[in-house]
Amino acid sequence: MVRASIDGKESPDYVAGVLANVEVDQEHWLTAGVNPALIAMLVGNDIYSPIQLSSGSNLAWFADAKNVLASGYLWQENKEQLAYKPFLIHQPSGKGMIVAFTQEPTSRAYLDGLNVLLMNSIFRAAAHAEPLR
Repeated sequence: MVRASIDGKESPDYVAGVLANVEVDQEHWLTAGVNPALIAMLVGNDIYSPIQLSSGSNLAWFADAKNVLASGYLWQENKEQLAYKPFLIHQPSGKGMIVAFTQEPTSRAYLDGLNVLLMNSIFRAAAHAEPLR
């Protein structure tokens, strides 16, 4: 049996698909109109480190290890590695910005709230970037 890596040199176990609890920062324009708690689909074995506060903002993140799993099955090691890791990141870059989702926000288009995050990142981002001219 392969276990998730704690040392960071090995990849964690692949997750075939579970529903995970996501907490949302309510003080940013990218999260306007979104509930403080969402459920997102989690697939694969990619787990990203939170961005440093001096570089940007972690606007949505997976819940703590005890509460991250909403439905499905995760090994305890996966829960511990996934806890507090980002789901949505905003980073200013030059006159624009980088908006990054660590998981697919439109999985099957049935999870409430994720479509609002995606639409905010598409339609509101231009209003918060500096014009080129």
